[in-house]
Amino acid sequence: MKGSNGGLVLPGFDGQGEAEKPALRWWHVRWKRPLRVLAILFGGCLAVVVAGALVIYQLAPWLQARDLNNSEPRINQAPTLLPDSTLALLDGTRLEFQGLVFQTPWKEIFRKSEFENISSASFMNGASLMFWDHSEELGAAKWMRSDARLARALGVEAFQSNYALIAAAMNTTADQVKWWKLPSQNARARSLLFVKLSAMHDLGPVYAVNFGEMRGFQEGDPAVAPYKVDLTLFDPHDRQYEIVVSSSEGHGPVVTQAQINAMIASMRPIPPK
Repeated sequence: MKGSNGGLVLPGFDGQGEAEKPALRWWHVRWKRPLRVLAILFGGCLAVVVAGALVIYQLAPWLQARDLNNSEPRINQAPTLLPDSTLALLDGTRLEFQGLVFQTPWKEIFRKSEFENISSASFMNGASLMFWDHSEELGAAKWMRSDARLARALGVEAFQSNYALIAAAMNTTADQVKWWKLPSQNARARSLLFVKLSAMHDLGPVYAVNFGEMRGFQEGDPAVAPYKVDLTLFDPHDRQYEIVVSSSEGHGPVVTQAQINAMIASMRPIPPK
């Protein structure tokens, strides 16, 4: 068959078709394959990122608890029973601090001061007593309950009272956060560890105390240097007090555990006038 210019043209072939077919092969072959490879690479990278994020999400509470334990080993201390739970007979000065009246084992006061939420007394034998009423400024359980996410993490029982919150925190240790537990299961322990860290003072052993109308926790041993004890106490109305009994520099022990127990047991609210 002859073409318009007199040349020979084979059936099913013309000059225009020959020019278009290479273009189609270049588009379909040379672009589809790279796009397919890019899609596979993108999907693989996305899967790696998602998997990494899930691993980090899973391990984050455990890693935080481990780091906290390494930097603050005291958070792994849980309250134990007092080595001496007897009550001594107190014949010292009677004090009225922050709405409470209580007996002390010391007689001669060297200096005494009282302010809105803090009171103190120093005695001639080297004993020093600091007394805080934290009831108004803390209200930790009520404040933390307003955070819905934190409330779900800690659980309802931790917010029954300030005492319940501090007790739950004091009995939580970093060992309770496990890498294989679900993050939601570790959330309570991790949150309570931070509450515990804010409540502790790094004075040594921690003891649970319960004498008279007061209950709470004691840090430190009055017979071991630095002869300092920090008491966190709660009355029946959930009012929170902090009492620090310490020895002045250069003095040895100024109080026994039995005397501390008796002092706690003697605490009573001051009747309204």
